Amino acid sequence: MKKLVRNFIGAFGYQLVRKPKDDTATRYQEFSDDSLKERRFYNIGAGDFDHLYWTNIDRPSDWYGPVQQKAFLSFDAMELKPLPLPSNSAEAFYACHVIEHLSNDAVLNLAREAFRCLKPDGFLRFVTPDAELEYRAYKRNDLEFFFWFEREQFKGASIHRKFLNHFASQISLPHPLTDSPRQVADEEISKAFATLPMERAFDQFISQCRYDPKQPQNHINWWTERKLGELLREAGFTTVYRSGHGQSLFSPMRDLRYFDATNPNYYKISLYMEAIKQTDLT
Repeated sequence: MKKLVRNFIGAFGYQLVRKPKDDTATRYQEFSDDSLKERRFYNIGAGDFDHLYWTNIDRPSDWYGPVQQKAFLSFDAMELKPLPLPSNSAEAFYACHVIEHLSNDAVLNLAREAFRCLKPDGFLRFVTPDAELEYRAYKRNDLEFFFWFEREQFKGASIHRKFLNHFASQISLPHPLTDSPRQVADEEISKAFATLPMERAFDQFISQCRYDPKQPQNHINWWTERKLGELLREAGFTTVYRSGHGQSLFSPMRDLRYFDATNPNYYKISLYMEAIKQTDLT
């Protein structure tokens, strides 16, 4: 009977899945009552994230106003200021599809502040578009890879422009969301990635972008395993490694009801990096 039901639902393009049990108590049993009560787990750029033990760190927003009435810290990463938290107090930091919206200096400051605030053995996890994966798909002319460009404003856009949009939004498409100072020609994109090393080509285009607080959804940066790993080590972390979707070494962040779930399709194109403060896994 179960098989018949699954087949029937599958015929309409849906999938029947079992609702995961609520194992929150088990995932957080190793942490102190103070950490749980004070919500010393921090989601940066959290949007509408809502969890009993986590505090959201974000810019104030009318859109997310209801959830920001709960455990919330107001913070603008582009101001390069310290996090309003004491040193050696946090259990973990998490930021999903946030750092591609920030400058290198802002991400480095954020990582340094996370290192300062974390307890020994505390975790930092960054999730962001995998620029090297996108670069390789672009070089192979794999238009299907850029599946997220199905919205009206992207119809008819070339693979050059779709590729560029994911790390230099402002100069990729002439539509209101990007407030473009100029639109880069396909030929310029093609030439740069044909003649320059990958990282230099990325930098050539993001150098033409600016952070606009009125358009925070713009992508103004790119990240690869190498670039992000070097930044995390510069921030003070010595244990830095690539992770995967739902594969965090920090048990609470393996709960896919809350983490790595901003968009179910984005895990296909994401880079997952973790860092642990003053810990040697060997």
